[in-house]
Amino acid sequence: VPSPTGALPQYQVSNTNQEAKGLDLEAQWQPLAELRLSFNGSYIDSTYRHAVAPSGIDISGQPVDEPRFSYTLGAGYTWHGIAGGDLALDLQYGYRGRIRCNDDSVNQGKCALATHFKLGNARQRTDLRLDWTAPGARWGVGAYVNNLFDQRYVDGINYVSALLGTPYAYITPPRMWGVEFRMKF
Repeated sequence: VPSPTGALPQYQVSNTNQEAKGLDLEAQWQPLAELRLSFNGSYIDSTYRHAVAPSGIDISGQPVDEPRFSYTLGAGYTWHGIAGGDLALDLQYGYRGRIRCNDDSVNQGKCALATHFKLGNARQRTDLRLDWTAPGARWGVGAYVNNLFDQRYVDGINYVSALLGTPYAYITPPRMWGVEFRMKF
């Protein structure tokens, strides 16, 4: 499809040669009908064999900007017969390790070696949900808190504004809570 100016559209394709070695593990266990436990974890060592980033930076031999280790732990319990329905409590904790920086991720503002902001650090987040479901699951109500402990992290910085002396940081969302009502028609 031609562009409005009549020129042919241009597409940028990024093709890299990566090497990764790692392990993924997922486990779910339900020791009681009411109790659910889960674990999902990964270890990965990933590097670029031969690659030039869209920015033109040669990142051959450098790590892919992902952490080596991350995992999620979950637990849930359901009480039956509460106000005629089921009441479920679910807790989930996630950990994501420190980002492995390369020259392009530093250029993009995902990582930085000398800055006032802590970039690429390990992250933790805990979410909590309390949910009641009516018999037959026709309707329900739930309350939740995401990022229960209000852990905040810098996702990246805008280097253009940093060069002007006023760096702009992208921050992860704060604690958020809410209530929802569901109904099946």
